[in-house]
Parts: sequence; structure tokens; C-alpha cells
Amino acid sequence: MSDFLGLVGSSSLPSRHIGGLFIRLFIAELMRHQATVNREINAIGRDHARQVQTIQKELVPVDTGNLRRSITIDSEMRSDEPDVWKIGPDLEYGRFVEYGTSRQDPQPFVGPSGDAVIDRYHEAIKRITFKFWD
Repeated sequence: MSDFLGLVGSSSLPSRHIGGLFIRLFIAELMRHQATVNREINAIGRDHARQVQTIQKELVPVDTGNLRRSITIDSEMRSDEPDVWKIGPDLEYGRFVEYGTSRQDPQPFVGPSGDAVIDRYHEAIKRITFKFWD
């Protein structure tokens, strides 16, 4: 990437072209390492999904314990891009607890669990993405 950094510092390119060039080079570098990037992003996703699940189980109101036990992690595996992680209760009434009803106030546990880890997740993704520039 030293060639790239030298090119950006060069006065031979008009400044309006540097941004587009940077994006194209950045994407090309990521594509070159796509399998590794996806593998590492999946590991980060799995770790953060577990954190979200733990927080949901701590926050969910417990009556019988069924809702807490129903909080699971499902992943949609993809061959050419990072997996998709879904964390939450399998029971239909989980949404009524989360958002409330006309007779029951909301007791959110899904939204706050994602909010609790989202910044750490974004930072971890940034570290993976930019480590290929070194």
C-alpha cells in the first residue's frame, strides 16, 4: 500500500480524484482478502451475538422463565459474504413484552441489548477492515 500512499500525497492528481481513487483502491484491497475478511467478520459477529444474547437474558422480565429460555442465536450462512446473525426470543409473545400492549407497558430487552454492544461491534469491524492497509 505504500504506492497508494505515495500516490495520494502526490500533487500530480487533482484533489477531486483522490477520494474516488481511494475508495476504488480500498475496495480492491478488501476484495483481495475477501475470504479472510469474511472469516474474521463472522468470528466477530458470533462473539457479539453471544454478548447480545447474554444481555437479553439478563434484561428480559421473568415470570415462568420460558421467554428467557427461548432467546436463541440463529445464523444465516453465506458463501461469499459475512453471515447474518439473528438473536432474540422464539416465542410469539416476546414482541408484546418488548413493545407493550394496550394493557401492559413495554419492557424492552431486545433493543437495549443491541444498543449495549453496537459501538464495540463497529470498532471491531473497523479494526478488521483497516488492518489490511498495513
